[in-house]
Amino acid sequence: MRSMKLQTICTTLTLTCSIDPPPPIANNNNDDNDNRNDNNGIAAADDDDDDDEPLSETNLPKITVDTATFVEQLQEVGEMNTNKSPPVMEYKELTKLVNAIYNKFKSSKLIDLPKNKSRTIKKMLGMLVHLRNHMDVHEVLPELRAHLPSTSTNEKMYLIDNNASGGQERYVSNLVAKFGKSKPASQRNPSLAIRIVICLCHQSVRAGVVNYLKGRRSRGELDSSYSTSLALGEVILKLFESDDLVIDRPDMMDLPNHDPNHSITPEECDYMNRTAQWILDTWNTYIKPKYKKVLTKWYKQTGGGGRELEDFVNYCVLNHGSPVAVWLAWVYAIDHEADFILASVSAGRPPQFISGNQEAGFEGTSSNGDGSPCLLLLKSLIFQRRGRQVRRQARSR
Repeated sequence: MRSMKLQTICTTLTLTCSIDPPPPIANNNNDDNDNRNDNNGIAAADDDDDDDEPLSETNLPKITVDTATFVEQLQEVGEMNTNKSPPVMEYKELTKLVNAIYNKFKSSKLIDLPKNKSRTIKKMLGMLVHLRNHMDVHEVLPELRAHLPSTSTNEKMYLIDNNASGGQERYVSNLVAKFGKSKPASQRNPSLAIRIVICLCHQSVRAGVVNYLKGRRSRGELDSSYSTSLALGEVILKLFESDDLVIDRPDMMDLPNHDPNHSITPEECDYMNRTAQWILDTWNTYIKPKYKKVLTKWYKQTGGGGRELEDFVNYCVLNHGSPVAVWLAWVYAIDHEADFILASVSAGRPPQFISGNQEAGFEGTSSNGDGSPCLLLLKSLIFQRRGRQVRRQARSR
């Protein structure tokens, strides 16, 4: 019996050893992949062709209607339906226009629209109504003015943009951003990231950005047919694409361990033809995770010097062996001027020692403030004196 059991065990071991070892697991670490494309923390330029992109020149006619139809139906004012509770504004012509564009998307098969048509049409209609602007007729391009209905006596007309298509391309790009896939990570680089951060911290949108970053939504926003986050993204997009956007390069970026060769150029990068959703996605999936990672090191680790702005770069290594992501030092400099509105959401409010330019672990050794040696000695003396008074009173009793 023993010999049969021993023979069975030997046979099992032989079969086990003859099985080929499993193939090595591929490393899908996104941070590593991002940094392999970096040159001193700067992503390589995007040279990929987007032949399959819905918004390419060859695909755009497949998902747009003719300009005359778009502009004419865009002029509908709408009627209030009081039979519903609460009353709602109804747009018959705009609904026809949205249906036509929906069918174009469906037939082109460039993006996968949701299966519930009525709900999708409602969202598309809400986006169209939100995007259009009431413009003075005399300021509109003559070729667009020709499509104004002859029965109209209004001095103004509705358009999304005052360009050759009346802004239809921007409307379609927003639909692609909402229902399709966003641009790949390869089209995000430090120069674009810096430009986005400048817009997020811009004084004109700062209050809205803080509300968005905190994820707070009112009941009215929840009931809205159009995403308030996307509405904020539209406002940020206008700043992002503006040639008048003020970009101040911090002096520290010229230091030898930063970007002395001016490789990060937010004022010269390819910042056109983006969408509101792309900007929000770039913050949430590209900038925020990396910024949070270096902020955690900046708050807790030691050995990188004091907490001056030029010392932040010493903590900008995202992964062991990867190049220094110096662009994050620029992000921190912008955030510093904006009272850390980005850092507060990414990794919590900065510790007290950050404002005192101290190194982590030495919070109680500053030359001034609550942790100064003189104040600590004074507190100790007061504590000892009170102890002696208590002991005297106890003996006197």
